[in-house]
Amino acid sequence: SDLISICVPVYNAEKTIESALQSVINQSYRYLEIIVVDNASTDGTLGIMQGFKDSRMTIYRNDTNIGAEKNWNRCLDLASGEYIAIFHADDIYLPSMVEKQVHAFQRNPSIAAVFTQATRINERGEVIGRTKLPAKLRGKAVYHLPEVFIQILEKGNFLYCPSCMVRGKLYKELAPFDFDRFGTSADLDMWLRILERYPVAILEEEL
Repeated sequence: SDLISICVPVYNAEKTIESALQSVINQSYRYLEIIVVDNASTDGTLGIMQGFKDSRMTIYRNDTNIGAEKNWNRCLDLASGEYIAIFHADDIYLPSMVEKQVHAFQRNPSIAAVFTQATRINERGEVIGRTKLPAKLRGKAVYHLPEVFIQILEKGNFLYCPSCMVRGKLYKELAPFDFDRFGTSADLDMWLRILERYPVAILEEEL
């Protein structure tokens, strides 16, 4: 089976990092490398992470804070999986998420990335909202650039960054994320550049 890289860029996330990492370790798909890159945290984050005993997890530490953007790109450099996901230190994967994404790649060899829907939670873990795929896009196995782009123009970005898993080779080829030009929309720029080349899958489940 394919090695999946789950990359976790982290900075001062002591309140959330434990449940975030636990959700990755608890994945039903077991063949993972978990690459954590600590961006010189000044709180208790590192100690919490070092408390995890899982041979699949490696913690890297930047001597100085290199900024969130460069840390994302460092994560991609360190990853060696067939598929790579960048995971946020304050998010939670449901246990079957990676497995369902891998199945989507197996079903549709043409796709380059898999997104999912999400539930929005507050810091206490209470549900405060849900994401929805635009009605015009529902019920398809595979999505191409024109239809996705038009819906993003109409509805805003519904491609949720921490839900995205990408073919590793392509991710590295398209890196880095271009934060200089696009700021917080640098992830959307990346998804559109992927879609220029290949179709993607968008799972309708909140994972």
